[in-house]
Amino acid sequence: MAWKNEEGKVLFKSILTKQSMDKRMCLDMDAVARRIQRTNVLTIRGSADGENAVAKANKFSAIRLHDVAIIDGADHHFSNLEHGAALVDELVEFLTRGV
Repeated sequence: MAWKNEEGKVLFKSILTKQSMDKRMCLDMDAVARRIQRTNVLTIRGSADGENAVAKANKFSAIRLHDVAIIDGADHHFSNLEHGAALVDELVEFLTRGV
């Protein structure tokens, strides 16, 4: 996958391989989360995003400044326009908090 600017110039490429997926799947996410200490983190999940969406979102509770937003009825891609709008609302609220 390539990300391009407005002129079509490739900014960077991302190649997903079996090896890179295997590496990601073996990450100890609890250990990674415990290392995040000085930044706010927002996890947004849809309640219809597979099994245990809420439990998976709360898995990162080791992050000191972690907020979780669950969009009721939303799937993994927030494909419903109302769910997408709710996602944007959550993100804007998170980004503008304390401004």
